[in-house]
Amino acid sequence: MYMLGWKKDERRKVVQNNLAYIHLVDPSPGENVYILATSLSSQSGIDHLHFAIESDPTKKLVYGTGSSSIAVFRERGASTREAAGEMVRRDASSRDEASTSLPPSQPTSSAPPHQPPVSILRRPSSESSDGFSTSKRRRRHVSFAEVDSDKEKEAAFMLVNVPTKHPKIDKKLAKILGEVGLVPQEVRFESLPFTKGGRYVYFFKVDTSTGCSHVENMIENKKWHELFNIESINSEDQQPFMWHALPMNSIIEATFLSQRFKVLYEQHDGLYHQKDLSELLIDNHDLGLVIKDDLMREQVIAGLNRRGQSIYQKWIKHKTLL
Repeated sequence: MYMLGWKKDERRKVVQNNLAYIHLVDPSPGENVYILATSLSSQSGIDHLHFAIESDPTKKLVYGTGSSSIAVFRERGASTREAAGEMVRRDASSRDEASTSLPPSQPTSSAPPHQPPVSILRRPSSESSDGFSTSKRRRRHVSFAEVDSDKEKEAAFMLVNVPTKHPKIDKKLAKILGEVGLVPQEVRFESLPFTKGGRYVYFFKVDTSTGCSHVENMIENKKWHELFNIESINSEDQQPFMWHALPMNSIIEATFLSQRFKVLYEQHDGLYHQKDLSELLIDNHDLGLVIKDDLMREQVIAGLNRRGQSIYQKWIKHKTLL
C-alpha cells in the first residue's frame, strides 16, 4: 500500500531499515482487524512509516504497533539547494508501544497570524578545513523550500525529557514554540524508558517552512552526545531539549552512541569533530562497537528501566552482528 503512489521504476529503489513490531495481544479467531498506517517523507530521502493493528475502531483495542525507515532513492533534478551545497536531514517520528496522542479538543495554543515566508541566506561556514569549529557564533538554519517549489515544508520534531506529572495537559511544548510564534501540530507523547521516572518525549509536526527553520535553529550546534548521554537524561537538572523526531528504539540507540562519542570528545579536549547522529543511526558500525564494549554497554543498560531494557533486548542487541 505504501508504494501504490510510486512510479514503477521507483519501487526497485528502496532499502528498509529499523523494522520494529511490538505485538500486544492476539485478536479473536475470525475477527476483522484494521491496519492504520501513515508515512512521512523527508528531504534526506528517508521515509518514516508507523502503523497500528487495531480492532473495530469503536472498541479502541490495539493488537500491535510498529515502525520502519525506508531509504528512497528517487531521481532528482538540479535545484537551488544542490547548487548552494545545502543538505538538510530530517527524521520523523514513529509510533511505539507506549505512544499516546493528545486529544484534538485540547489545543496547545492559539494559531498565530499568517506570515509570508522569509528567505534567509546562510552565513559562511565557521568550520576550518580540518572540520573543527572556529567560531562560537550560531548559524541560522536555512530552508530553500520557498525557492524550490510553491509548497510549504513539513517536518517532525520532538521535545525530549520533559518532567511532568500530567503529560496530557502539560504546556511546556506550547510555551517553547509559542515564544517563536508556532503552534505544534499532531502532538503525541510517550514516557521515556529510563530509570528517572516521570519524564516524557513529545512528538509534533511543524507545517510551514519558516516554522521548520525556527525549530531547526533550536537544534543547530547542539552537541547530541551530551544531550542523549544516559547520565544527563537521568539527572535532576537537565532541561528538555529539541531534536529531529526519532522512534523510541533510536532514542535508546542514541544514548549508547553518546557513551562512545562523549569519550572521544573528552580525549580530544573538546576538539573532536562531531559526527551526524542520523548517519550513525543508519550505519550501525559505531553502535555495534559500543554494544561490544562491556563497560559502555552496562553503563547505558543500568540507566534503562524495565521497558527500556526490553527494547534493547528485542531491537538493539543484535546490531553487534551487522
